[in-house]
Amino acid sequence: MRADYKELDQTKTYLITGAAVFIGYFLAKRLLEQGCRVIGIDNLNDHYVEYYLQARSGQ
Repeated sequence: MRADYKELDQTKTYLITGAAVFIGYFLAKRLLEQGCRVIGIDNLNDHYVEYYLQARSGQ
C-alpha cells in the first residue's frame, strides 16, 4: 500500500453507488474481503446487460 493512503476504518459503513457493475462491484467486494461493512446501491434498469443482473443480484 502507498505510504500516503489511509488505512480502512472497519468501524465505518462504506456506501458504494453503481455497485452492480465493474468498478463498484469490485470495490465493494474488496472492502468486504477487508472486513468492512458495505451498502451497495445501483439503478438496475434495462441499461445493464442481463448477465450482470443475474450473476450479481444475490451478492
